[in-house]
Amino acid sequence: MFKSGFVTIIGEPNVGKSTFLNQVLKQKVAIVSDKPQTTRDLINGIYTTEDCQLVFIDTPGIHHGTTKLGKYMSAAALSTVKAVDLVLYFVNAYEDVKPENLAILGEIQPAKTPVFLIVNKIDAIKDFPRLKENIELYKKAFAFAGVFAIGARDDINVSLLLEDIKKLMPEGPMFLSRG
Repeated sequence: MFKSGFVTIIGEPNVGKSTFLNQVLKQKVAIVSDKPQTTRDLINGIYTTEDCQLVFIDTPGIHHGTTKLGKYMSAAALSTVKAVDLVLYFVNAYEDVKPENLAILGEIQPAKTPVFLIVNKIDAIKDFPRLKENIELYKKAFAFAGVFAIGARDDINVSLLLEDIKKLMPEGPMFLSRG
């Protein structure tokens, strides 16, 4: 049985969305920078195995900016949510829950698309009780299909996350052949 689907990667700027995509694909397809809004367009990356093909959509960081560019980029990221099989919602492991993050969850709620909470940069954590409290706050705010702690840069738990993504995908065709 072959599975295939589309997965969008959303979250605030600088939470490791592009780093995750590069790690999954084992090559640099998305620019990674400490500068917010480095990703300005949607970037697709295709992950193919013998039994699965996933098309990842790396989006610009979502923020409630006041500039036309900021609003456009946030709208572009949010527009992908309704058109995919799964949303990966990235947050930084070392940051407390922000009202802006909860607002983003409120914006994607109507789409009814399954969402995984991805707590990235787990390697930077020293205060695990605080992290657990923050995850519980997110879980109270949104009915996630799964919650995952990863370190995208150092490939911590990325393969485990990919396995759970595959399980959620529907049976389907290979969209693009290797070649």
